Amino acid sequence: MAGKTGEHAYVGIASGEAGEETIDTMEIEVSSAKDVRQKTMPHTPLKSPGPKRVKAVQEKDEISTSVLYAAIQSLSRKFDENSEYIRAFEFQLKENTDATVKISESLDANTMALKGVKEDVDNLKSQIVPHSPEQLQNTVDTVHRLGKKVKGARPRQIIIQFGMRIVRDMVWRMSKNAPVCMERKIRFREDFCKDDREAHVRLWPKVEEARKKNVKAYLRDGYAVINGVSGAGWGVSYSPSHICALKNSSVIMSCTYTYPTGHQIMKVFWTKTNVREKEEEFPDLSEDPEYSQRLQYLGDKQQNCTIRLSHVTQKDEHMYCFRFITDKPDQKWIGNPGVNLTVTDRPKSVSVSISPSGEIVEGDSVTLSCSSDSNPPAEISWFKKRKFVGSGRIYSISNISSDHSGEYKCKSINEHGEKYSAAVTLNVMYPPNNVSVSINGSGEIVEGDSVTLSCSSDSNPPALNFSWFKENQSSAVGSGQSFSALQSGRFYCEAHNQHGSQRSDAVTVTVHPGADRNVIVIAATSGGLFIIIIFILFIM
Repeated sequence: MAGKTGEHAYVGIASGEAGEETIDTMEIEVSSAKDVRQKTMPHTPLKSPGPKRVKAVQEKDEISTSVLYAAIQSLSRKFDENSEYIRAFEFQLKENTDATVKISESLDANTMALKGVKEDVDNLKSQIVPHSPEQLQNTVDTVHRLGKKVKGARPRQIIIQFGMRIVRDMVWRMSKNAPVCMERKIRFREDFCKDDREAHVRLWPKVEEARKKNVKAYLRDGYAVINGVSGAGWGVSYSPSHICALKNSSVIMSCTYTYPTGHQIMKVFWTKTNVREKEEEFPDLSEDPEYSQRLQYLGDKQQNCTIRLSHVTQKDEHMYCFRFITDKPDQKWIGNPGVNLTVTDRPKSVSVSISPSGEIVEGDSVTLSCSSDSNPPAEISWFKKRKFVGSGRIYSISNISSDHSGEYKCKSINEHGEKYSAAVTLNVMYPPNNVSVSINGSGEIVEGDSVTLSCSSDSNPPALNFSWFKENQSSAVGSGQSFSALQSGRFYCEAHNQHGSQRSDAVTVTVHPGADRNVIVIAATSGGLFIIIIFILFIM
């Protein structure tokens, strides 16, 4: 019969009647998660396997079990290793996430702080010029503080960049007597570029001289206005006539123009050239693809011809002129000379070149040149590793020596930033120097022994040829970096490379006579073999 009990399957055949042959049984072991039980299964008697076959099966089972166990252990180890990697990765990820959160919080705090500064500046601006609030709206492009915040230090300065020069000049002029500035002890000052500062120094004596003659004169940015009121004829006036701007910033070219009465303005535009072909008009910048998206005309068709040029680059360095055309034939005008625009930038593309470019030998003259793309021109400093060694675009070394070997780089700096070049290496070749001889052990030996002498030197490239000499002898007594001396005397070495040679000071080797030696020879025969025994007796 067949059946199933719990999780144990079994097959059974009932035994025969009494007197019938009893059928042998075969035990079958079936295991489950709960227990292990034995079931018996009747079967026809079979010849049991021999002992060798059973043993082979057992050995095979044991081998399979050991291999399986080793594989399980290997997988377990790899799982543990991967778990460690995962934990380390999770820990690093958490640290990076925390750092990102801190940076984000810091940026948010700085943004909020700058927003608060801009609100303060707008509020202050409206108090300085209270009668023109609508004119002052959205006239400040950017504000930022100088330096780092230090507890207990004086308040940091604030840089304000105005979008319109007219508004900047108005705030600057009225701030001098504004009650809010006096009450809060606030002082405005103009932030000039280098060219404007030099222009002020150069032009101020002329302004003073004009004032002594009761002529109206004053300085504005980088130019001087002396009795500068134009008549009612044709003319264009630029304020200022030279502008220096930082790369990627916006510039305002302030401009006014006049023309005789009875004319109507038909067209106004700016151009960057005062040369044109016959019968052709000057090119209009607003129609130039390089300028059309960056140029904004802020003036009118009456007197104001101011423009704003955004995102300036060094390609924009030109003289810009205003042009206007009236309703009368051939009644047109161009304001020439116009506004000269200079675009400044922090240093970039800083590099060092070495002359001569080949092998440098001790005693040569070497020149290092630093090139830098910057506007205004940068100041150059030279460093050997971190030590300052000189300034200027050219750094010259005459009668160079091994002490000058090393890495050099230059630093380019102007008012907008600084940049270092990549390091270059000066490798100075020189002949051997500081040649010396060292003795391995004592310089005193017994006759029959030897002492080893070694030669050392400082050279570039290293010396490969060494010669050994005994004083008062013209020919060499040995070669190589080491030499074995067998006799008394004063010895020195000479080191050579392709750039020269140098000899060392001499060292003294002393050989003492050896002790008396007695030699005893004993001869004997043994089984046809002749044996000689020599005794050497040293008598000390």
